[in-house]
Amino acid sequence: MNAKRKVKIRLFILDLIFEIIVNSVILVVAWFSNRMIETLLFYIAWRLFRYCVPKVFHIKCKSPIVSIIGCGICSIACYIVSIQFMLPINISIFFSFALGMLINMILFYICDYLDLRKERNKTIINLYNMTEEEIRKYCKSKHLSEMIIDTVILRVIHNYKWVDIAKERNYTKDGIRYHKERIYKVLNVKI
Repeated sequence: MNAKRKVKIRLFILDLIFEIIVNSVILVVAWFSNRMIETLLFYIAWRLFRYCVPKVFHIKCKSPIVSIIGCGICSIACYIVSIQFMLPINISIFFSFALGMLINMILFYICDYLDLRKERNKTIINLYNMTEEEIRKYCKSKHLSEMIIDTVILRVIHNYKWVDIAKERNYTKDGIRYHKERIYKVLNVKI
């Protein structure tokens, strides 16, 4: 057996163990809450609609074991919460399907928000690696006023403290606070 096949077998076994543990806990909770049929219908909808959304929600941590445990806890929590909200089967057959779709959409929006936040953090410009001219051009491209650009230059290039900038430029506390807020809002950088 080559190494690639061994890795595939180990991943399959790990996935199988994960599914057995998570599904066993879910079925035990469903059994004790007398909602076995509703839970099975929800499980079908969960599995069908899990891969219909563009992004599948996963817990991402530094350690793979913590990520797997986090995904298991998240899945169990989704099922336990949904079991509590399921209508009895004699009232609505399709409510479990609708609930499965709804929870998958909520998890998709959470995943999308986290990915957008991560992407935004990657694209933040590091002002401390720029020259004075580059900072001026960048701030002008973001439509900041000359006074605020001078404040950024004093803070980043000349390493002035906020108090020193206020004294040198004769700004009030409210003026400096406005400059800080405007810089953070427009440049997404706390300096």
